[in-house]
Amino acid sequence: MKSVLVSLVLVVCLAGCAESGLVGADLFGQRCASCHGAEGAGGIGPAIDGSSAAVDLVDDQLEGVIRVGP
Repeated sequence: MKSVLVSLVLVVCLAGCAESGLVGADLFGQRCASCHGAEGAGGIGPAIDGSSAAVDLVDDQLEGVIRVGP
């Protein structure tokens, strides 16, 4: 489940930044990992690797959180 959620996050991130040429993992590393950890297991921010807070969101909500934050 962790890899599915992280993959979804990366795909949504890439959809908004395709012209920048950033690879999904690079984008996650630059914008997300400092709070959520390199593997999405949490740190300053909550875990996103299968957490119910992320899994229970519909696609539009998840995209909004990824683009803007909580």
